[in-house]
Amino acid sequence: MKLSRCSFTYKSACLNQFAPHCRFSSGLSPAERSKIRSIFAIATKEFIGVARTFEEIPDLGSTPQIALIGRTNVGKSSLLKSLLWPNSKKSMTHLKSSRKPGSTKFLTFYSFSLKSSSQRELVLVDLPGYGYGSTNQQGATIEEYLRSTSTLRVVYLLIDSNVHIKKTDLMVVSLLNQYNVAWHVVGTKWDKNRTKSEKGTDSSMRHQLQRFVVEHGRSASEHIFATSSKSSIGIDELRQSILKSIDVI
Repeated sequence: MKLSRCSFTYKSACLNQFAPHCRFSSGLSPAERSKIRSIFAIATKEFIGVARTFEEIPDLGSTPQIALIGRTNVGKSSLLKSLLWPNSKKSMTHLKSSRKPGSTKFLTFYSFSLKSSSQRELVLVDLPGYGYGSTNQQGATIEEYLRSTSTLRVVYLLIDSNVHIKKTDLMVVSLLNQYNVAWHVVGTKWDKNRTKSEKGTDSSMRHQLQRFVVEHGRSASEHIFATSSKSSIGIDELRQSILKSIDVI
């Protein structure tokens, strides 16, 4: 996947000055958590379709879009299932997670409707993973999507908390900033991070993500999300962010 090259250095002065404004999303109250879960429970969530190229993207009109992007095998499909269908026992072929990198080969679209299935409040887009196992065609399609989608509200950039930040992540951030796309950082597989032998691992990754946003976050949110699809860490906080982006709460 060919993307623009960019440098990646941390500036301590910058971190010290702005770190207080770059923080992990805090916990929700029981009332807030209950409300968010109720909204997602009653909402109609449906698979719309896939697109191999930008020209194949379905006509979504003026419906706001939110996209998930990350390296191959970062856990996008698992996170999306936890967000939309956490208790579903059905095997959703379009949302099967895999240990094989590059399993999400196309742009995949899902609708989110609160009032009726014909009135979409939101479209969630699962973008193909970048890095190992990806293709130049996928990269070109993603870049065109980021550049040309005027209804794109925000992109959630997924970072594997056990692998840390790579050059390919920086290249994607460069594109997001170049096209003035708002983005949030989402640390995935946080349950594995927290079970490592040294307790310092968790705080080290938190600090690294904070530094990452401070250094490169021209269009990033001040909040960072620590999530786990397996243990549901941070899922409700991420849902709240999605609902806020479309002014539902």
